[in-house]
This record gives sequence, structure tokens and C-alpha cells, in this order.
Amino acid sequence: MKIRRVWIRLSSEKRRHVLWLHGCILLISLFLSSCRGTVVKANPLDSPEALTVALEQAGAAVEFGEERGPSVVELTPRSMHVNGEQLWIYHSLEQLESSQVRTAFVGEQFIWVNEHLIVQYDSNDGGTILLMDGLLGEALIRPSAAGDEPYPPAVPAALRMVAKDLGGQPAEIEVLAYKMEEWGDTCLELGASGDTCTEQTTPGWRIDLRYENHEIEVHTDLLGDIVRWRSP
Repeated sequence: MKIRRVWIRLSSEKRRHVLWLHGCILLISLFLSSCRGTVVKANPLDSPEALTVALEQAGAAVEFGEERGPSVVELTPRSMHVNGEQLWIYHSLEQLESSQVRTAFVGEQFIWVNEHLIVQYDSNDGGTILLMDGLLGEALIRPSAAGDEPYPPAVPAALRMVAKDLGGQPAEIEVLAYKMEEWGDTCLELGASGDTCTEQTTPGWRIDLRYENHEIEVHTDLLGDIVRWRSP
């Protein structure tokens, strides 16, 4: 009754405004609902076929072998050769849990997980590891011994950042050199106009890369959480 009394007290012009506003809200709601049904999602790299396409688009030579490895998490892997390096591909119909994969795999190997896909790599070729890191993200499991890793974590982080900014792939970038540095400020001595850089000793890495005949100098912190570089 209270709402009805308020409505009666409104002038006819104000009533029209209220009805117009209500109609607009209804139309917007209907429009948004229709849009939700037409959103096109990118295909995730969660199957051997999707991974193969992504690898070939990155310029890698891909070939499946006849070898079958021992079953893990009730899945039998298939051999895949990427630029001559052997990897093992596990494909599950159900989404994989990270905790389940961590428990199942033992030993010193690289393990990448992407929803329905597990990729296992038992060697340490730097280009292969960087390629898989770039496509599937940081490996869920990495060899525990530092000597088994081809690069410190900052190097793959730098490759991913530069590749993303230049529209390329991490595998297309060559690592020329890398060494530890102590930067003189929080901007890693590569501050841009408008940056607030505090004078503070910041340990990190200087990484020299080459992309399409251009040499690129990259500055990072110790873990690659901060990456700055000069354009070629």
C-alpha cells in the first residue's frame, strides 16, 4: 500500500520517467544476457592436438612416436618429439588436480599441467623448457637440483615478457648471456618517465637476448617478478 500511495502522488511526467528508466534497465539486462551466450572462448591447450597446433605455430617440429610409457594417475603416456627432444604426453577426459599430479610423479623431471593435459620432460634442453613454459606456463614440477635447470627463473620470465611485448614466441628468442647484478634502484636502472624509483640496492639479473637480429638488454629482480628492458 505504501508503494502504491507514493506512485499515486507522482505526477504523470514523473511516472513516464520512472517507466522509461525501468524499460532501459530491462533492455540492458536482456542485451547482456544475449551477449553471454555469444562469447567465444579461446581453445585451451588441454589436448595433444591443441598442443601440437600451438607448437607448430611457434615454429617447432612435432612428431608423435609409437613408444608408450608406464601409466601414471591411471593414464598411459604417448611419446612426442619436439625438435628432436622426447616428451611424454598424458591426456585425461577429466580435469586434473595439481595435488594429484604432484603426488603421482616422483624423480627429477619437468611436469607441466593444463586442465586435461600433462606434459613430462626428463631432460634439460633449455629451448624445449622455455618453449613449454611459454605455452603452458611455469612447470608444476621442476628438478630440485639447481644444476639441472638450464637457466635461473628470471631468464624464462624475461623471455616470456619480451616475446609477449614483441608479439613473438619465447622459442624465437636467443639467450646470449646472463649474469647477476646489483641494481642501484627499485626500477632496476631502467626507469621510464613518470616512474617513482627509490635509490635502493636491488639484486637481480642482467640478461642479453637476441630477437630478429636485434640485441635486447633485460633487467630483472632475482626471481623475475620484475622485468624491464630496452626496445631494440
